[in-house]
Amino acid sequence: MSRDYARSSSNSNRRKPSRPNARRAPAKKSQKGSSKMFWFLSGGAVGALVTAMILQPEMREDVTDMVADMVPTQKSDKPADNKPKLVFYERLSEDEVRILEDEVARQEAAQVTRPVNSPKPETKPIEIAQPTDSAGQSGQPVYILQAGSFATHDDASGRRAQLLLMNLDASIEKGTIQSGATRYRVMVGPFANHSEMARARSTLSANGIDTLPLKRKL
Repeated sequence: MSRDYARSSSNSNRRKPSRPNARRAPAKKSQKGSSKMFWFLSGGAVGALVTAMILQPEMREDVTDMVADMVPTQKSDKPADNKPKLVFYERLSEDEVRILEDEVARQEAAQVTRPVNSPKPETKPIEIAQPTDSAGQSGQPVYILQAGSFATHDDASGRRAQLLLMNLDASIEKGTIQSGATRYRVMVGPFANHSEMARARSTLSANGIDTLPLKRKL
C-alpha cells in the first residue's frame, strides 16, 4: 500500500509541470496581434504612397508654373536668317499712304458716277503741279514707289540693279527703325503724276516685285 501511494504521489508530481504550457497560449495570440498590426501599418504606408503618386502630377504642375515665372526667358541661339526681308511700312507715315489712296478713290468714283451721254469733263492730274521733267519741282509733292526694304546694303543694291535693267530710276535710302536696326529702302521715281507711277508699278508687279505707292514733298 505504501508503494502504491508513493507511485500515485510521484505521478501527480510529474503531471504538475504541464500546467505552464497552458499559460503559453496567449503568447501566440500576441504574435497574431503583432502580425495584424504590421499588415495594418504596411497597408497604410502603401495607401499613403499611392496617394502621393496620384497627387504628384498636380504638385509638379504647380512647381513648374512657379519655376517658369521665376526663370527669365532665354534668347534663342538660332542663327539669324540671312535672306533679304522686305519691309514696306518701316519709317513711313500712315498719312503719306492715305493721301494717295484717297485721291485715287475720288478719281475712280468720279469716273463711275459720270453719265454716259454727258460731255466728257476736263481731266485734271492728281498732282498739284505739273513739272517740265519727270520729277517735281522743289517743294511740290511727287509720287514714288518703295520697291523693298532690306537689312543689308548689298541686298538693296541687288534690287536696285534689277530695277535699272527695267529702265526704272531707282535709288537707295538708308534709315533707322524704332528698334534701332538699320534698313535700306529701294525707292523708284519720283514720278510727276499718278499715270507714270501706275505704269511703273504695273511693270514691277509683272516681274513679281511688290511696291508701296507714296506721295511726298521733295
